[in-house]
Amino acid sequence: MSYLVRRRAIDHEIYDSEQTIARALGYKDRETIAASLVRLEKVGWITVRHRGNWNTLAIQINCDRLPACASVRDKISKEAGLLALWYKGELERNGIRKFHKNWLKRSEPSAQNILTRLEGKVGSAIELAKYILAFGFKQPHWKRLLMRGSLYHVEKYFNKILLECELWHKSHAKQQTIAGQTIDGGNHNADRDRTD
Repeated sequence: MSYLVRRRAIDHEIYDSEQTIARALGYKDRETIAASLVRLEKVGWITVRHRGNWNTLAIQINCDRLPACASVRDKISKEAGLLALWYKGELERNGIRKFHKNWLKRSEPSAQNILTRLEGKVGSAIELAKYILAFGFKQPHWKRLLMRGSLYHVEKYFNKILLECELWHKSHAKQQTIAGQTIDGGNHNADRDRTD
């Protein structure tokens, strides 16, 4: 379980073979890992499915069933669920139609982490997160990452998307000010002409 937690299998699937896990934990053979995975799956703490033609497994922790995940479940807000739902809608609008079982529930921890990063900023954290992600969908280099279909991957690069969004917003505001307009569309030149 410690390997799965370290690999953050709480909010996304990891794709490792039994041999890879055995090597990472210092075991010589994969049979010990195979037996452990079977036991954990029988208890309901993890979900395991075979992926591809090789020995790769798709493994994910079932946070709803694992007692140790109670602290993670308790921290998830309603807004995190709404952000995950909004993100799924954006993926569907951009052509992704297949989502694995419980995709929304499994995306909530990453959505909560994104919202936590935005606490203390001006405005609603969920609206700000939507704005930043919508900005990312418009940028080709970020859209590829966002289209991977996992908020886990988005969370890893969220600060970079946020920084680029802030820089774009500042340069865009400066261009509008140079043209004699504020961001809200007001015209400073017209106000000055009226006072003369």
